[in-house]
Formats: sequence, C-alpha cells, structure tokens
Amino acid sequence: MSLEIGTQVGDYRILGPVGAGAYGEVFQAEHLITHRVEALKILSNRRPGNSQQSQRFIREIQLQASLSHPNIAAVHNAFWTGDGLAMVMELVRGEPLSAILRRGRVALVPGVSYVLGTLSALAYAHSRGIVHRDIKPENIIITPDGAVKLTDFGLARSPSSPRLTHSGEFAGSPSYMSPEQVLATGEIGAPSDIYSTGVVLYEIVTGRPPFPGDTPFTVMLGHQSVAPVPPSRINPAIPPALDRVILIALQKDPERRFRTATEFQIALHHAAMLAVPGTQRRALALIGTAAMVVAGAAGFWLVPQLATRHAISHQRAAAAVAARPQPAAAAPDVSRDPAPAPLPVAVPATLPPAPSPEPMAAIPEQVRAETPKRPLPLAPHPPKKRAPQPAEPLSQLPRFTSSAEGVGPEPTLTPQPKASVEAEVALPAAIAVTPPEPAPVPPADPSTAPVKQRNAVVRTLGRIFHGKKPEPQQQ
Repeated sequence: MSLEIGTQVGDYRILGPVGAGAYGEVFQAEHLITHRVEALKILSNRRPGNSQQSQRFIREIQLQASLSHPNIAAVHNAFWTGDGLAMVMELVRGEPLSAILRRGRVALVPGVSYVLGTLSALAYAHSRGIVHRDIKPENIIITPDGAVKLTDFGLARSPSSPRLTHSGEFAGSPSYMSPEQVLATGEIGAPSDIYSTGVVLYEIVTGRPPFPGDTPFTVMLGHQSVAPVPPSRINPAIPPALDRVILIALQKDPERRFRTATEFQIALHHAAMLAVPGTQRRALALIGTAAMVVAGAAGFWLVPQLATRHAISHQRAAAAVAARPQPAAAAPDVSRDPAPAPLPVAVPATLPPAPSPEPMAAIPEQVRAETPKRPLPLAPHPPKKRAPQPAEPLSQLPRFTSSAEGVGPEPTLTPQPKASVEAEVALPAAIAVTPPEPAPVPPADPSTAPVKQRNAVVRTLGRIFHGKKPEPQQQ
C-alpha cells in the first residue's frame, strides 16, 4: 500500500514516503493542529484486527512505546484508520547505515561510534527484557550530526509477549542472523542481538559481511558452521585487540560471547582507543563518554549489574582466601636471648599502687650497716607517747642532778651525756638549747618541813618501785 502526498490519515497529512518496515510502510506526516512533522507507520495490508500480522504490529507498538532512550526512536501515539493500524513515532532525519556502507568502507572512528550507540540502545532494551532480533544496517539510522537511532522493533520480543512465530519459521535477515536464529529451535535472547551487532561491526571495519554467499541458505550455513576470517586479514590496519573483540562477538556458542551488550560496549571502546591515532583518540573518548552519560541519564542499568558482579566476585575471592591453607607459625628462635622490650612511652591510665615498706627484719644486715645514720628532723609537736621499753642496765642510764635540794617545787632534771659520746650528733651552736635559769627559792618555812619530808619519802618509794636506786637523804 502506498499513500499519495496530501492524503489525510486521521489527524495527519502525508508529506511523502520514508521507507518500509517489517510489517508496514513509513511515511512523513504532519499533524493538522500542531504542525509537527512525525513518522507515520501504517500496516501494509488490510487484515482483520485479530490477524497474526496485526497482533505483531500491536506488539511492536507496545514494546517500542515502553522504551525511552536517546538511541531509540520514540513512539508517540497509535490509532486505527480506514487503511489499517497506524503508529506515530519520532521522525529521525538522516539515512540508514546500509546506505552509508554502500558508498564504501567507513572510517574506524565514526564506524565504531555507530556500533557504540547501537550497543547503548540494546543495553537499555535488554534491561527491560526486550530483545530486538533484527539488528541490521537498515534499522540503524545515522543522523546528520552522527547520532544513532535504532528503529523497527517489528520482530522484538519480551518475556510477556505471546509466541507468534511458528516452529521451524525463522525471523530476521539471513546476512545478520545468529546461529540460534538459523536453527529456530531454542529461545532467542540477548546474545542473539550481540552476535548480529558483531556482524554489523565486521562489515564496517572490513567492508563486507563475514559470510558472503549467493543464496540465503549458503549465508545461514556459514553462520551456523563456518569460522569467520579474522578482520585483520582483510584489513591489515585493524589491530589485534579489535580483532579479538569482533571474534568474541561472533562465537557460535552464545555462552562464549559477551554476556551483556554493556560488556561488549566497554571492550569495543578500549580496543578502538588502542587502534586510532593520537589525534583521533580524544574524539573517540568523547564519543564513548557521551554514550555512557546519555545512557545513565535515561536510567542506565549498568551500575546495579556491575555492583552485583563485583559483590559476587568479592565473595568468591574471600571464600578462596579463606579456603587457602594458612602457613604454620614460625617457631621462636631460642638460640639467642630475646631482645629487650622497649620502654613504655605512654603514661598508663591508672598508676600501680605504691609498694609497702619492707620491715627492718627483712633488710640484710650488711645493708643496714652500710646505711648512714641521719639526724631525725625536729618534730613541730611533742612526740607521741611510746610504749614502755624494757629497762636498760644501770650503767647505761643517764644521771640527773637536781637544781634544788629538798625544798621548793619539782626539781628540774638535766640529762647527762652517755658514755659513748662519739656516737652522739652534736647540734649546731645556733640551735643549741640552753637550760633556763632556776627560779629563786624562797627561804624555808619550818612549818612546811613535814610536808617536804613526806614528799621525799614518796619519791624514794617510787624509785624503789621502778627499780631505781634511791637518792641519798641529805641531812
């Protein structure tokens, strides 16, 4: 079906054809009220609404409308018309990558940037559970400023989508189909999109597809069983790092390819950085950084996946270290004396209690003999009363003299020096104590003689009681 220019479809006026998709034709249309120019995709054939083709077109509309990413053409609206089901989406101004490749081999830097933008769109779609299943240069639109827009989700599938393809019927383009798509026996997942993107990258850097053939059957057989020729054999300017990245993406076994589109994107960016000259390396770095930033602004899902993978790898590494046998502790070297412990430099929080003084009996006799005698300090208060000491021999007791004979108050006693004078310590002259002068004694009163005699008797009895020699009575 082809609509003429000026035909009105719903609220849109057809301005001209754009191209054809998997199940419809695309026109450039202008909204009658807003005058905004958009892309209008209309089902090619008029079929009943419950036909399988209409169901696939509805699935394409729903899946593509659920995606909002700078590298994916946005869906704005959908409605039924007299000509069939119509989908209104963003009009991408540019040309498909297939038209660029037909003009000749693409330079490495812009060619890698096209694939990086495609992988960014696929990473976002895969994070939403949507597999494109029809990656090819015709569905990759390049804008005049070099941006990438992925279109045509007619064959896309999600886990919730109904299975509409019959067993044994393949879906996709033979030149870019993955081996599992050729067999059409298993579930087609994200590794299939990675393989198809690797085929596109191979064609960009070499100028031809990896498995050329005269018939679709020959091409599909090459995808299934023929190893691809390394790109560097066709284009010697391709470095080994970029060779490895492309060959990993083209592995026959899905388990041996890149696990995610993001992993493919990072590996391709690093390999291309090593391949381009220094003057172009900065431009490629800016392209890769811009792709990462744009993907993050649109809800990029790389961070949770990398965090999960990092946590798993960290746990595995910790488990491996824990399972590794620990070396036995080295035996101490007893052949040498241990090094003295360093002196502590920090003051402890609590000081240890002071040691109690040892008794004199525990001090050796030699130490006591060598300890010099020091004069005791003068006590400011009178000494405390001491316990009674055993009596010393009479030869060592001091002798006292009385300053009054038989009369007056209690006599003042003056201590006499001991026999061993050399052991005494003489006090300085400045602090020598001079005994006070005796007070004058009044003349004796005859009436008090009996009292004085009685006092003398009492003193004599006291001396006898204490074992001292009584003083001689004076006549």
